Amino acid sequence: MEQNPYTQILKNGDYYGKILHKDFSEPLKSYVAKNISRLKAFDKTFTPAMLYLSAWQQEKKAVWYEFAGKQFTDLMACPPSDVAEVFRKSIMERRVYDYQEEHSGRINKQTLKQSELIDSRKGLRQQG
Repeated sequence: MEQNPYTQILKNGDYYGKILHKDFSEPLKSYVAKNISRLKAFDKTFTPAMLYLSAWQQEKKAVWYEFAGKQFTDLMACPPSDVAEVFRKSIMERRVYDYQEEHSGRINKQTLKQSELIDSRKGLRQQG
C-alpha cells in the first residue's frame, strides 16, 4: 500500500499544524508535507535564517504555523505549538520607512499600533 507523502511527518510527533490533520485537499497536504520536509532539512544546516511556513483561514481570521524552525522558536522562546500565539502577542507596532527621493531625499515613517494592525491585516497581506 502506497503511503501518503505526509505520513512520516505525522509519525514523528513534531507536527503542530492543522492542514495535515484536517479535511484539506490531498494536493495541498502533499505540497505542505514536501515543503515541511525541505524546511526541516534546511533547518538542520544551522544557517542563520528564520524558517517558517504559515497558513490562515480568512473567514475565521485564524493564523497558524505549519512549520517553525529552531531560530524562530528560539527567538519566541516557546515550543513550536505556541509560536503563532506568542508571535501575535509580541507585535506591538509595525514601522515602515519609505525613502522618498522625489521629496528632497526624506525618509517617511509609517507606524501602525497593534490595534490598527488587527484592522488592516488584509491590506498588509496584499502588500507583503
